[in-house]
Amino acid sequence: MASKEHLKILKQGVKAWNEWRRVDMNARPDLSGHDFKGVDLTYINWMVTDLSGANLSGCNLKQAYMTHANLQGADLREVPAGEYLVVCAPMKLVGAEGAPTRAFLIEGR
Repeated sequence: MASKEHLKILKQGVKAWNEWRRVDMNARPDLSGHDFKGVDLTYINWMVTDLSGANLSGCNLKQAYMTHANLQGADLREVPAGEYLVVCAPMKLVGAEGAPTRAFLIEGR
């Protein structure tokens, strides 16, 4: 469940969010399960942010910085058309089968 404190900062806009992230680089934001459908998140800094189960459908994620973000179960449908590079990093889970990964969506040029 998303942190009310983190959502309050984000509601101030991407610029305010990124400034908070710059000042508190050790923060581990929790935005899990939140509905962001259709929001313009261009240039957002979501490094090490928990976005598991978040609805990101239709969001503008161009130039979004999402290194080490947890996108497990996030809805990325209807992201604007374009060329993207998806980088998948393996995750080690004890007592689990399969090959879970964390994915990074990078707009191509």
